[in-house]
This record gives sequence, structure tokens and C-alpha cells, in this order.
Amino acid sequence: MRSNRSTVPAILFFNVSRYFLDHVVVGVHDLEQATADWRALGLIATDGGSHPKQGTRNAIVRFPDRSFLELIGVEDREKLRASSSAFLQLLEHHPDGAISWALRTDDVAEARAKLATKGLRVGVLREGLGQRDSGKIARWRTFQVEEPGFPFVLQYAGAPTADPADDGLPVHGVAVAIIQAISGAALAHRLAEAFDAEIDDGRVRFSGGEALVVDEPREHPGVVGVELLVANEERAAAHLRSLDVPAADGWIRDRRLHGLRVRFVVE
Repeated sequence: MRSNRSTVPAILFFNVSRYFLDHVVVGVHDLEQATADWRALGLIATDGGSHPKQGTRNAIVRFPDRSFLELIGVEDREKLRASSSAFLQLLEHHPDGAISWALRTDDVAEARAKLATKGLRVGVLREGLGQRDSGKIARWRTFQVEEPGFPFVLQYAGAPTADPADDGLPVHGVAVAIIQAISGAALAHRLAEAFDAEIDDGRVRFSGGEALVVDEPREHPGVVGVELLVANEERAAAHLRSLDVPAADGWIRDRRLHGLRVRFVVE
């Protein structure tokens, strides 16, 4: 079978920005209930708090490789309306499920400039602030790539504000963000060209982590799920069996995931 791996000459990969799959954001209507549901499944939030400038609140499930899953909901409607009425409408009217994904880089300003020179529409560079329930403050800089199906890009100021949970599902990290589009091949090639990544059978491989782009009719391309990397598949399967959670071919099927599609892959 002929491979879809990129054949861009290696010399072009010098002096390029490095990107790492950082997290997937899941919008929910009831953050407290969603956090409890995920905990019951073994996805345990160890961090989270408020975004005081934005009017949202989150819960974060951290993994050992630094990636994470983020549950997010409305905390202050008027503040969020002033910050982003479109995001308020999305959180209030969109069914629970994945709404965005993020790539982490070492120099977000440089990454933004390079993407702009490639003809991509990029949003303004913004300062992010998270006031954690632990009392710690998380800071980052970020911008949105304003293209269908694309991620936002960010750079943190400092280390994560919490460690992964010691119990629950034995997940090492978010290995893959699953993106759907009317033409998966076209979106995969656009992502690869933008982020200097390789493609192999629909998988866009970043410096860390991947995006799997699949064909599926949808009004707007976007993220729908994740592949979670587990070091011990049998232990993960046993954990789910103990909870009577249906799983087939690695996929977890449970309403308590709040719309996020989840599949296990073995390390």
C-alpha cells in the first residue's frame, strides 16, 4: 500500500516551530455533574478553577505526559457575554461534547508570525489567566488559528499547577485528537503544511502527539474525540468492566463521557 507520509525535503524542517498536542476542551452545561461523572469513570480532575477575565470555570484531568482533558462551563454569563458572546452561545446551546483542541509550542509569538506568513488567518495574541482552586495561578499566551478544524496555539508561563491523579484509569496521556471534516484528506494536508508535520494514513504527526482526521459530514469541521494512551491495556479494561462500562475495539461507550468520543491505544 502506498503511504501518505509527507515527502517534504528534510532541509525544510530546520528552523521550524515545534508543536505538541496539549489538550482537548469539552464544553458541558453542568460542570459539577460532568466532573463527578468523569471521576466515576476513572478520569479524575486534579486541577481547575476560574477564568476571571472570561467568565468560565473548568476542571482539568492531567496526565503524566503533561497533556490533559479540560471540562469547561459557564460561571458568569454577563462576563462571558462581554468577553465572547459567540463562546457563550456555543457553551449554552451546543450539546455536551468536544469543542476545541490545542497545540503547545515553545514560542507562541514566533509560531503566530510563521503561520501568518503561510497565509493562514490568525487571531490576536492574548494573555490567559486561570485562578486555580488550589490558590495557584496559571498563565499562558494564546491565539486562535481561524480556519475550520484548526486548533488554538498556546505557550505556558511556568510548569503545570497540579500533578496527575494517583488512581483511576492508567492513562499516560492524550495521544491523538480525533478531528472530523467533510474531506479528511484535505484538512489533514492543510494541518500538516501549517504545522510542519508529517502525514501517515490520515494521521498528522506533530513533535508530540497526533491529529487523526476522518471523513464525516458535518456543518463545521472540528474535534470530536481522543485516543488515550494506556501503559496497561488489561488494567484499563478491568477497571471499565468493574464499572460495567461498555467498551469495544478500545472505544468507551458511556453517557457519562458527556459527548466525548474516547478510545484506548496501547503504549
